[in-house]
Amino acid sequence: GAEGFWCDVIDKCIGYNQANVLVDTYLNPESFAALPAEAGATERKGYGHIKFLLSYIRGKNLRISQAALDEICAMPSYLGHEILVKEGADVVPTIDCFTWAGSVKLAHEDQAVVDADYARIHELEMIGGGLFECDATDEAGATDAATPSDAVVV
Repeated sequence: GAEGFWCDVIDKCIGYNQANVLVDTYLNPESFAALPAEAGATERKGYGHIKFLLSYIRGKNLRISQAALDEICAMPSYLGHEILVKEGADVVPTIDCFTWAGSVKLAHEDQAVVDADYARIHELEMIGGGLFECDATDEAGATDAATPSDAVVV
Protein backbone atom coordinates (compact mmCIF):
# COMPACT_ATOMS: atom_id res chain seq x y z
CA GLY A 1 0.00 0.00 0.00
CA ALA A 2 0.86 3.67 -0.21
CA GLU A 3 3.03 2.98 -3.25
CA GLY A 4 5.70 1.45 -1.01
CA PHE A 5 6.25 4.76 0.79
CA TRP A 6 6.79 2.85 4.03
CA CYS A 7 9.49 0.44 2.73
CA ASP A 8 12.46 2.68 3.69
CA VAL A 9 11.17 2.97 7.25
CA ILE A 10 10.80 -0.78 7.71
CA ASP A 11 14.21 -1.39 6.11
CA LYS A 12 15.82 0.90 8.70
CA CYS A 13 13.91 -0.75 11.56
CA ILE A 14 14.37 -4.46 10.82
CA GLY A 15 16.58 -4.64 7.72
CA TYR A 16 14.04 -5.82 5.16
CA ASN A 17 10.44 -5.25 4.06
CA GLN A 18 7.63 -7.44 2.80
CA ALA A 19 7.70 -6.00 -0.72
CA ASN A 20 11.32 -6.99 -1.29
CA VAL A 21 10.83 -10.32 0.50
CA LEU A 22 8.01 -11.19 -1.89
CA VAL A 23 10.28 -10.55 -4.86
CA ASP A 24 13.03 -12.59 -3.21
CA THR A 25 10.72 -15.61 -2.90
CA TYR A 26 10.73 -15.83 -6.70
CA LEU A 27 13.96 -14.20 -7.86
CA ASN A 28 16.41 -14.67 -5.01
CA PRO A 29 15.44 -17.78 -3.01
CA GLU A 30 18.79 -17.79 -1.15
CA SER A 31 18.04 -14.37 0.36
CA PHE A 32 14.52 -15.47 1.25
CA ALA A 33 15.78 -18.64 2.90
CA ALA A 34 18.23 -16.62 5.02
CA LEU A 35 15.38 -14.68 6.70
CA PRO A 36 14.20 -15.79 10.14
CA ALA A 37 11.16 -18.11 10.13
CA GLU A 38 9.27 -15.73 12.44
CA ALA A 39 9.11 -11.97 11.98
CA GLY A 40 9.55 -11.33 15.72
CA ALA A 41 12.89 -13.15 15.65
CA THR A 42 14.54 -10.29 13.77
CA GLU A 43 16.74 -8.00 15.84
CA ARG A 44 15.46 -4.44 15.81
CA LYS A 45 17.87 -2.04 14.10
CA GLY A 46 15.92 1.14 14.75
CA TYR A 47 12.56 2.80 15.29
CA GLY A 48 10.30 4.47 12.82
CA HIS A 49 7.10 6.33 12.12
CA ILE A 50 5.13 7.43 9.13
CA LYS A 51 3.87 10.85 10.22
CA PHE A 52 0.74 11.63 8.28
CA LEU A 53 0.54 15.39 7.90
CA LEU A 54 -2.78 16.75 9.05
CA SER A 55 -4.57 19.90 8.05
CA TYR A 56 -6.23 21.74 10.90
CA ILE A 57 -7.21 24.68 8.71
CA ARG A 58 -9.99 25.50 6.27
CA GLY A 59 -9.53 28.12 3.61
CA LYS A 60 -8.32 29.07 0.18
CA ASN A 61 -4.96 29.95 -1.33
CA LEU A 62 -2.96 27.36 0.65
CA ARG A 63 0.65 28.28 1.38
CA ILE A 64 3.27 25.73 2.46
CA SER A 65 6.21 27.12 4.40
CA GLN A 66 9.57 26.30 2.81
CA ALA A 67 11.27 27.11 6.12
CA ALA A 68 9.12 24.53 7.93
CA LEU A 69 9.78 21.95 5.20
CA ASP A 70 13.52 22.67 5.44
CA GLU A 71 13.37 22.13 9.20
CA ILE A 72 11.63 18.77 8.69
CA CYS A 73 14.17 17.70 6.04
CA ALA A 74 17.04 18.52 8.43
CA MET A 75 15.72 16.30 11.24
CA PRO A 76 18.03 13.44 12.25
CA SER A 77 15.36 10.78 11.61
CA TYR A 78 14.10 12.22 8.30
CA LEU A 79 13.99 9.77 5.36
CA GLY A 80 11.64 11.54 2.95
CA HIS A 81 8.29 13.23 2.55
CA GLU A 82 5.37 13.63 0.19
CA ILE A 83 3.13 16.71 0.19
CA LEU A 84 -0.34 15.92 -1.16
CA VAL A 85 -1.90 19.38 -0.94
CA LYS A 86 -1.11 21.98 -3.59
CA GLU A 87 0.00 25.56 -3.15
CA GLY A 88 -2.82 27.99 -3.96
CA ALA A 89 -5.55 25.34 -3.59
CA ASP A 90 -8.49 25.25 -1.20
CA VAL A 91 -7.79 23.26 1.97
CA VAL A 92 -10.05 21.53 4.49
CA PRO A 93 -9.31 19.95 7.87
CA THR A 94 -8.17 16.34 7.71
CA ILE A 95 -10.95 13.88 8.51
CA ASP A 96 -9.72 10.70 6.80
CA CYS A 97 -6.96 9.25 4.61
CA PHE A 98 -8.28 11.16 1.61
CA THR A 99 -7.75 14.56 3.25
CA TRP A 100 -4.23 14.09 4.67
CA ALA A 101 -1.94 16.93 3.66
CA GLY A 102 1.00 14.57 3.13
CA SER A 103 3.35 12.30 5.02
CA VAL A 104 6.89 12.18 6.37
CA LYS A 105 9.07 9.08 6.80
CA LEU A 106 11.08 8.96 10.03
CA ALA A 107 13.56 6.32 11.22
CA HIS A 108 16.57 6.30 13.55
CA GLU A 109 18.37 3.84 15.83
CA ASP A 110 17.31 5.93 18.84
CA GLN A 111 13.57 5.93 19.56
CA ALA A 112 13.82 9.23 21.46
CA VAL A 113 15.13 10.95 18.31
CA VAL A 114 12.20 9.64 16.24
CA ASP A 115 9.69 10.61 18.94
CA ALA A 116 11.12 14.15 19.23
CA ASP A 117 11.07 14.68 15.45
CA TYR A 118 7.49 13.35 15.28
CA ALA A 119 6.39 15.73 18.04
CA ARG A 120 8.05 18.71 16.34
CA ILE A 121 6.35 17.93 13.03
CA HIS A 122 3.04 17.78 14.89
CA GLU A 123 3.75 21.26 16.32
CA LEU A 124 4.50 22.57 12.82
CA GLU A 125 1.25 21.24 11.36
CA MET A 126 -0.95 22.78 14.08
CA ILE A 127 -2.78 26.05 13.45
CA GLY A 128 -0.18 28.79 13.75
CA GLY A 129 2.64 26.23 13.65
CA GLY A 130 3.92 27.52 10.36
CA LEU A 131 3.78 24.55 7.97
CA PHE A 132 0.40 25.37 6.42
CA GLU A 133 -1.35 28.73 6.10
CA CYS A 134 -4.31 29.90 4.04
CA ASP A 135 -6.76 32.74 3.56
CA ALA A 136 -10.02 32.45 5.46
CA THR A 137 -13.16 31.37 3.66
CA ASP A 138 -16.77 32.24 4.21
CA GLU A 139 -17.81 29.71 6.85
CA ALA A 140 -21.50 30.00 5.95
CA GLY A 141 -22.67 26.59 4.88
CA ALA A 142 -19.39 24.94 5.81
CA THR A 143 -19.57 21.82 7.91
CA ASP A 144 -17.38 21.21 10.92
CA ALA A 145 -14.78 18.53 10.36
CA ALA A 146 -13.97 15.82 12.82
CA THR A 147 -10.82 16.20 14.86
CA PRO A 148 -7.90 15.24 12.66
CA SER A 149 -6.09 12.05 13.58
CA ASP A 150 -3.13 10.16 12.24
CA ALA A 151 -1.60 6.69 12.39
CA VAL A 152 1.79 5.44 13.40
CA VAL A 153 3.82 2.70 11.74
CA VAL A 154 6.81 1.10 13.43
